[in-house]
Amino acid sequence: MRRLARAAGIPQATGYRYLHEGIDVLAPKALDLRDVLTRHQKRA
Repeated sequence: MRRLARAAGIPQATGYRYLHEGIDVLAPKALDLRDVLTRHQKRA
């Protein structure tokens, strides 16, 4: 994160905040592990 933040010209703490904000946005859209395994079994 240090290199990425430095390259973007932002403090490291801000980089981590942006990272966690992105995770918070994407996490609700992610499939549950059980759903993924069930879908995989149905395809096999």
